[in-house]
Amino acid sequence: MMITKMEARTEKIRKTGLLRINPQAINSNGDVIFVHGLMGHRIKTWHPNEEDNEECWPYWLAKESQYKNIGIWSFGYEAEAFAWLGNSQTLFDQGKNLLNS
Repeated sequence: MMITKMEARTEKIRKTGLLRINPQAINSNGDVIFVHGLMGHRIKTWHPNEEDNEECWPYWLAKESQYKNIGIWSFGYEAEAFAWLGNSQTLFDQGKNLLNS
């Protein structure tokens, strides 16, 4: 199956950047940011079946009443282990992207 450039760009956008899991925690007392490792995904990494939906640790944590005043986030970045698998960013660029999110 061939994917178009637009589909590839949309998938890249969906798996990169900072994602706010619980937008209702506007005046949060702190924040928890989930950051995946090599070849990871900002949601699939935390899902028991590596699926891209809300049945995963960041969303479960956000539903707990004791964390209602804590901002829950997940950060995704390009992290392929080898250049031939796709793009990856330097550690500096990853940190800069997180701070600018």
